[in-house]
Amino acid sequence: MPDVWERFVGRMDGRFHPLEPERFQQAIRNLTGKRVEIAIRQEKQKRTLDQNAYLHVIAREISKASGESEDRIKQLAVLEAIGLEAGTTKTILLGREFLNVRSTASLRKEEASKVLDWMLDKAAFLELRLPDRAQVEVMG
Repeated sequence: MPDVWERFVGRMDGRFHPLEPERFQQAIRNLTGKRVEIAIRQEKQKRTLDQNAYLHVIAREISKASGESEDRIKQLAVLEAIGLEAGTTKTILLGREFLNVRSTASLRKEEASKVLDWMLDKAAFLELRLPDRAQVEVMG
């Protein structure tokens, strides 16, 4: 059976203040009297699951309307929204340097927001009907 970890995000000021205090307190109650392992790190600033889900939905709709692949739409959105320097990584193969467009999975929250804004503008230009962001199912 795999280890089950409870993950909590919050703020530190000498004490931990969870964003979900009720769930945090329930986890504490469930573990009372047991030995526990706690790992603490600074929260990653990667794009959120709902950003990711909506980004893929919009990319798919733009792809259908434009005839471009979803991957090409996402690459274009990354380059247009955050620029060539921030939107690429360099790889060296056999002494030659190549640029690769960053994956949307590697985006930070603020970068993903810019990419989403670019895609929403493109979808509006193409007069696409998109689902409301709250209607998009997040797979976690």
